[in-house]
Amino acid sequence: MKKKRIIFFIAVSLIGISGLRLFCSGAFDEDNLDDPGVCYNEKWLDNVISAELPPDKIPKIIKVENCNAKLTIHTHVSAASLHYSIKGLPEHAVKVKRSSSELVITEEEIRPKNRRSGKKKDRIIAYIDLVIPASASIDSLIVNSSIGRAEITGMSCTSFALNAGINQVKVSDVKCKNLDVEGSIGFLEMKNILCDDCKIETSVGDTRIENISVENKTALKTSVGSITVENGNFKNPGLSINGGFNFKGTFEGKVKIESGIGHVDMDLQNSNKIDEFDINGSVGNIELKNFTANMLKMKFSVGKTKIKNVLADKAFIETSNGSTYLDNCILKDAAINLSIGKFDFSGILKGACSIERSIGSVNLHIKDSRNNYGVFFEDASRSNIKINGESIFTVGNQNAKNTLHIKGGNGSFSIKFLD
Repeated sequence: MKKKRIIFFIAVSLIGISGLRLFCSGAFDEDNLDDPGVCYNEKWLDNVISAELPPDKIPKIIKVENCNAKLTIHTHVSAASLHYSIKGLPEHAVKVKRSSSELVITEEEIRPKNRRSGKKKDRIIAYIDLVIPASASIDSLIVNSSIGRAEITGMSCTSFALNAGINQVKVSDVKCKNLDVEGSIGFLEMKNILCDDCKIETSVGDTRIENISVENKTALKTSVGSITVENGNFKNPGLSINGGFNFKGTFEGKVKIESGIGHVDMDLQNSNKIDEFDINGSVGNIELKNFTANMLKMKFSVGKTKIKNVLADKAFIETSNGSTYLDNCILKDAAINLSIGKFDFSGILKGACSIERSIGSVNLHIKDSRNNYGVFFEDASRSNIKINGESIFTVGNQNAKNTLHIKGGNGSFSIKFLD
């Protein structure tokens, strides 16, 4: 039984997202609209369910759930009434609930559960189209997208909740106070998003976000999939990453990152000074660059870590078995605790700094004069430490404005000053 499970897991891994998307071919298929006669819902293709709600009847809460149909929700400046149209589905496959406060549109699966997906005769070509006046005041928009594609654009509401399924979902030009997005195994694309609080959680699929600004708090979580952000502005972000995370933009406030298995690449593009930047890396590779922080906390285990162009008023760094590289960094009052692995630093260490090491190798390239430093060693540490290539063990200048205390360790230790 265990062997069968392992083989199944390997097969799923090899199939990947592309294999999973084969299943989606049983849903809305834009590529074969010229040949609709082979689709499952052929006899309902011309069936239309529609209604129009005048301005005084537009509800504050809108819920839409599409199963196979392509869902489109958008606003229109010239529209005075809310209009919805459902095409290609029988009456029994669509439930519409209307009240003074709520509009609920639910599409149900019409194919037998035991049908084999991926064949043309299993395709369902159907549409759900919802047009909302741009002037309408919407408190809550809730969208659950299962197999069919979905496009949501131009929305302004208090709360927007999206559950993206196994196909392609696109969201653009959305302004809201609370954004809650859950992605599954499909492709999620978001553009031009402005919100106060943002929560995004993805599973296996890919998520791409462009031009997003979060004014208060950000929570992002990836499982196996990846999130790519271009031109993002996150305040107080909390990130839990097990897939891939690529970010270009700015952070503000307190930053908390938990990175498990996966790759993290962040270019913070010279953000305003971050209050606290706290990252805990496990197995994956991490690359961080271009930011300034009042407090920097970094803890890394297995993997490669690269830090570039980072300034911190106070820093705590702890490494385990991986390799860590800091390039062109300025750290003040830094406490560095090293275990097994390689640690390379190029830049300036200011104030009272300390390095406690175990077995790994340490290379410090201090871009400053040795006259500005007092370097102090424990007796057991002196035998394998070189300063500017020489084994010189002076107590150091007690009056120096910068001090470096070195403790313990059996590995090599090299310090190179400018002079």
